Amino acid sequence: LSVMDASEAEFRAIFRIQQQFDSILNPPAGAIMPSGGFNQRVAASQQMTDQIKAALGEARAVEFARASDSEYQQLVTLAQRENLPVAAAVQAFDLRAATSEASLRIYNDKTLSYDQKLAALKTLSDSTRAQINTALGVAAGSSYTKSAMWLSQLDQGVVVTPAAGGFMSIRTLDRPTPPPPKPSGN
Repeated sequence: LSVMDASEAEFRAIFRIQQQFDSILNPPAGAIMPSGGFNQRVAASQQMTDQIKAALGEARAVEFARASDSEYQQLVTLAQRENLPVAAAVQAFDLRAATSEASLRIYNDKTLSYDQKLAALKTLSDSTRAQINTALGVAAGSSYTKSAMWLSQLDQGVVVTPAAGGFMSIRTLDRPTPPPPKPSGN
């Protein structure tokens, strides 16, 4: 929470809410997940997010979610190392959501062929890398983009989108199936 600079009241509210969901979201090591356990964790994560949003308000809940994200924390560290303002880390981090939305539009576009979607995702990836380099500078930007799995996957036709609770949703472009071989003329 140090990245967020939460007040004591905010910290206490967040702690109280997180405690309610701790046993579901952070089971003991070696615990066997029951049938439907993943869906239960996703639902609990969403409920926790909703309660935090209600307690903190929309803007502070967004700041909390961002501050809780390990990728954002990495960006803040990079920005500090390069003597950049935290706003540069925020700008670079926000590109993930914008890129995710754009990649989903490409993925879902029925008018594009597989090759066109792949090319569009590659273009989006290149554009995002350039924007990250602009926000963070080439040294920090390059360092971040090398470790940003969601970005490197775009080049391969894999759309990775952040989901509630730190989960990631992964969708791979469907390769076209080749037509069956024509029967030989006997």
